[in-house]
Amino acid sequence: MSFSQTRALPPSPIPHDQIKWLIAASCLVAASCLVLPSAAHAGMQDIESANNQVSAQFQRSMVNYTETTNEPGGSEVLLDNENGGINGYGITGSVMKNLWLGNDYLHAQYNSVSGNTNYTGGTLTNPAFGSAIGESGARIRDYSIRYGAGFPQDRETMLTLYTELGHHKYLRTLGLGTPGAYRETYSHNYFGIGALMQYSSIEKWVFSLNALLGHTFQSRMDAVFPAPFNGLSARLGDSSLERLGFQVDYAMTKHLHANAGVELTAWSYGASTSQPVAAGVNLYEPNSTTFITTARVGIGYAF
Repeated sequence: MSFSQTRALPPSPIPHDQIKWLIAASCLVAASCLVLPSAAHAGMQDIESANNQVSAQFQRSMVNYTETTNEPGGSEVLLDNENGGINGYGITGSVMKNLWLGNDYLHAQYNSVSGNTNYTGGTLTNPAFGSAIGESGARIRDYSIRYGAGFPQDRETMLTLYTELGHHKYLRTLGLGTPGAYRETYSHNYFGIGALMQYSSIEKWVFSLNALLGHTFQSRMDAVFPAPFNGLSARLGDSSLERLGFQVDYAMTKHLHANAGVELTAWSYGASTSQPVAAGVNLYEPNSTTFITTARVGIGYAF
């Protein structure tokens, strides 16, 4: 939650450290394909095994949340920013069986990360950018379910098309450790269509590229402020949502799998209307953009 202050917006909308994460992951996958020895073409069998398992992952999410506003004349300016890494876990389950469509694909996922991020911005009483620098609490919960069908392209490649429905919640505690600390909760649902390309030319190894294009709905923010301010519940503008991810799965045994991956998810919130929170004081939730890069390492059980 911020008042409008004039400050030039950074030139790159995507943080460079997150771009580097994706480039590093791409290079890791490519290098693995080059250096691993050739083996029997298990192909579809390995892909189906990777798609029929439950797994648990340790994960680290790099969060970059930025609030902006439009000044008279149309220039976009920066209000505040949250940036940092937080840790947690994920639980994933997927099934690929011949049911209605052939190679029917069902996938469910739950993620939970928490920690502190670095805050630069202002306060309720002094909103000037840079007047407040510190840490904010961050707690993020996501869950999703997808359904689709796989289409073998050849003996080593499977293309799976799917639809996905999910929910995101971000609990943000500003002014952490100070008497004026307050809490904001951002949430939205989303729906999207995606494609999962899986490739297995080396026995026991499956390399996956996943892309999703969706749209948020029911976006909102709820804030609890310290006295004498009242709370605020605001409807936010919805936006497109994009996700790109890479994953590697290795079958250590018939049932025990190891997996690692990285993904980038991005979306925006539109500004809310202005609302009174105290006598003579109106607040609004400004435009914001979120980029979250998540790296995962886990163990799965194939069935």
